[in-house]
Amino acid sequence: TIFPSDYGIAFLSVDLFMEEIKKKKCKARKFISYFNKHMDVYFELIEQGILVPFHPVNAGTVPLFIETENQVFQCPKGYQKIFQYDDFYLQVGAQGIVTLASFGHLEYQGKEIARGETKRSYFDLDGHEDFSAIDFPLEKGEYQFSMIGLEKIERTDFELRYDCGYAYGFQFIKSANVIKDNLEKCDDDYYDFRLMSKSQKEK
Repeated sequence: TIFPSDYGIAFLSVDLFMEEIKKKKCKARKFISYFNKHMDVYFELIEQGILVPFHPVNAGTVPLFIETENQVFQCPKGYQKIFQYDDFYLQVGAQGIVTLASFGHLEYQGKEIARGETKRSYFDLDGHEDFSAIDFPLEKGEYQFSMIGLEKIERTDFELRYDCGYAYGFQFIKSANVIKDNLEKCDDDYYDFRLMSKSQKEK
């Protein structure tokens, strides 16, 4: 069971995603609710590399570092790697754009997704821009990618007290021989995608 209030994120190529949704004759635009009632469709999209979800993940604002050109992921300055999961499978459609969306975005901005919109941002009361969905260019094709958990080498007292100061890294490599094993790789019963030090130490 998945819920829009879950702290989850998912990669998708919006054009391919909507093609498959239309094939299923799905008119719903609250996609998390739809998947909760049609888990067979949810698992099928994951297996096909059309939707690649991760949950639970950290709540709140977390920096992202996305690598699409180099074969080796370089840790950003000031960070160290705390975990890495490899060989996730993603298909990218002719539009050549990949979206990383929160579960809340998939649930409440489904109409925007259906219109082909690939990102959404908003400003908080302090004027900071946050995103419920981001996008980045990636050539059409099949990709293997990794998820990397990152932690600041030196965290402030505030970050130590509230167990923050983390980031996610993702590395995408186009491949003619991809491993299509998403159903196992995305299984949160076996893999912990959270960044908090407590959860990682208990793994």
